[in-house]
Amino acid sequence: MKTDQIKLKDKKILWVLETPPHPVVLHMQIWKIKKLINEDKIVDVVVCGSAVGACIANPLAIKLICNYCEKQVRKSFENISANLIFADEVSQKKYNIENENIINSRRSIWNVDSVFISKFRQNPVDTNSIFLKKSYDSLEIAYNNMMHILSKIANNRIYKEIWTFNERGINCGAAIATAKLKEIPYAALELSGRDYMVAVAYNRSAYEPQFWTDEYLKMMAKTSRKEIIKGKEFFENKIKGIWTVAPAFVIPKKVQTDITILKEIDILFLYSSEDEFAALGDKWKRFYGTQEDVCLRVRERFPKLRISVKFHPNQDDIPKKLLIKKLNLLGENGITCYKPKDEYTSYDLISKSKIIITFGSTMGYEAVYQMRKVIQVDSSWFSGLQIISQADSFSELFGYIDNPNKISIKKYRALSLGYFLMRFKTEECDQAYVTDYFINPKKSTLLGYLCKISMLFELIIARRPILPRIKLVITRYYKKIYIL
Repeated sequence: MKTDQIKLKDKKILWVLETPPHPVVLHMQIWKIKKLINEDKIVDVVVCGSAVGACIANPLAIKLICNYCEKQVRKSFENISANLIFADEVSQKKYNIENENIINSRRSIWNVDSVFISKFRQNPVDTNSIFLKKSYDSLEIAYNNMMHILSKIANNRIYKEIWTFNERGINCGAAIATAKLKEIPYAALELSGRDYMVAVAYNRSAYEPQFWTDEYLKMMAKTSRKEIIKGKEFFENKIKGIWTVAPAFVIPKKVQTDITILKEIDILFLYSSEDEFAALGDKWKRFYGTQEDVCLRVRERFPKLRISVKFHPNQDDIPKKLLIKKLNLLGENGITCYKPKDEYTSYDLISKSKIIITFGSTMGYEAVYQMRKVIQVDSSWFSGLQIISQADSFSELFGYIDNPNKISIKKYRALSLGYFLMRFKTEECDQAYVTDYFINPKKSTLLGYLCKISMLFELIIARRPILPRIKLVITRYYKKIYIL
């Protein structure tokens, strides 16, 4: 390799743009691209288009949205010295769902499953909707299209690194897969808080529990006990309904719910949403089928105990028939259920519970902070921190319930996690804050309105509640709150 080529390679970065229609995600990526350019890097930015097709913002692969997205990207990158590479200009070759390679890989691409579940709040194998199956096919084709396009780009150019937003989407998943295939170093930008604290994971996934364990241990090694006590701020804010680094699902009430009429609960299951399970992919090594399976096995093993289930607030988005089916199944087996938006919050129920069983939700750590005995079933983001007693099989789970004294309560460690979550970042993005949700309403075009209409159509075919979602969008707009 010639000297000038080596120097060029040390400067060239390939950035694969993820979910451009989302203003926060787009502006965060632009912010980092500008920083790289200021560091004398040469940045090529790959922009998906109709040659790729579907993404999390356009799961039905509507060409109008692709055109609108391209227009928004071109405008956003004006006066930025990055080289835009549009997928449509690289290759017009498209994969067909009947293609042998696609058929062999079906139901096995984590990114496709994760995007689908995040968008529609249901597992692709459980859906009977023709439209949703078509959407899944579109996402699967898009992933393979992007892999093909990135492979062509990587073959024809020399890059020091490949950058993208995070590993979970269609484009970014293909970017990281290409980097591994071509043995090119990669980095993933991850939003880790409402205040746009940013974590950058180099040559590893921010969706691996080990990543968070390593970063936690690094911080704890240089943090005093006096500082760690400040971690209570995380838990106190969550109880008050104040956003921390994660959504605060509890909305403070003017009139508090009377919990004195609640009976004592022997075992409280705190559900996780389907979206949370999808995020960890194959790192979430479950020894059971569904959360209901665990509840029913515990009910069968301990028929005399008072058992309750609190559904995750995000599960309010799953199809109504599916939610009713879950409620009926548990209710028929003598398990008391509390719906996603029940008048009794998780905190109300925790205060009345002897043992709490979680499926990875941070509520488990909040329960430890409240000095409750907590069992975590299988892996979670922070299972490597050993804060909660973990059960990796039914026999271990039954053993903890039989002998609650074996369940440790590590409040100090829970405090240390709260401290970590409130402060962990590798950089702070001060340029990403924007005032529009999907498009700027003051500059809306006919194409922009069609994009909005398509979002409502997605909710209809997914059989998800529409009015609450419209209300949520309006609330986010006026309060400037955005949940990715």
